[in-house]
Amino acid sequence: MLLNPPVRTSDDIRMNKSKGLVAADAVTLPAILPTTSRALAELTDALQVPREVLASDAEITQVWQALPSVLEKIPPELRSEQHARMCVAIAVGLFDSAVNYAWNSAVIQLRRKVQDFGLHVVPQLIGKPFDDESLTDLKDSDLLELCLSLNLVNPDGFFFLDQCREVRNSFSSAHPPIGSLDGYEFLTFFNRCAKYALSTTTNPKGVDTQAFVTAIKAGKFTTEQRLEWAERLSDTHDAQRELLIGTLHGMYCDPDSSEETRLNAVAICKKLKEKFTPKTKSELINRHNEYVVGGKNDRKTASREFFSKLELLPLLSSSERHTIVSH
Repeated sequence: MLLNPPVRTSDDIRMNKSKGLVAADAVTLPAILPTTSRALAELTDALQVPREVLASDAEITQVWQALPSVLEKIPPELRSEQHARMCVAIAVGLFDSAVNYAWNSAVIQLRRKVQDFGLHVVPQLIGKPFDDESLTDLKDSDLLELCLSLNLVNPDGFFFLDQCREVRNSFSSAHPPIGSLDGYEFLTFFNRCAKYALSTTTNPKGVDTQAFVTAIKAGKFTTEQRLEWAERLSDTHDAQRELLIGTLHGMYCDPDSSEETRLNAVAICKKLKEKFTPKTKSELINRHNEYVVGGKNDRKTASREFFSKLELLPLLSSSERHTIVSH
């Protein structure tokens, strides 16, 4: 018989939430009644198949009791019908179906992340056309690769979600399975989906590079423009921000750039200075050194001004700093 520890009633839950004894977004699942266990036994008997084709009562209880702590990693607004169906599948011992629903919820959210990043920006970063239809048609493996390239999942998340993809393809009801998962394996699978695909609603937004460069060159920014573009670069992922900061340095050092363009470039960089990663700084130093060794004196001089205006001269070599002081 499938028995759970005493479960609070819905009224108890609401009362405790109102008193602050239970977190407002806490998940408390209803008890699985003993009649569920009897129904599963009667069903398998009626079909003359072993009861073992479904998860055991003990496994169902184990997963059911651990499930709320994983569900609570998912913000309430991201809990969906997929999770409701997943819970029903777990309650009747269909872990292979539960895996499928859990994975579908992760894929749906990853697609939303790409949409929020900006479908109009993606082609600029991947070098080929991309739209809603392209996103819908992406294989799960390609979707994960895209999310990694856009920094929507980190390398750890990509690794574990790609493992989940393999598990889903081999052990879920989506395809004829090669085996079955026990309760611990399912919980590990769902925990990875929750942690790496569903745990946050925040999402970097891509910057339209072409529009940004056009705006930089169009004329001196107003305060509103400067703040808006600085915010957009701040909200994008590190890789694109590093690329655009390098672009701003290049525009500042370009002899053909107007004074307004240079003012815009350095103004944006000042706003983003606190977000300069070690890689960003390293790329700026490398660009500067290329001007030095390449004998590009006009660009070298402009680059020194750029570093000076951002108070980044300590990043340059001692010989470079000595040359600047000497002049």
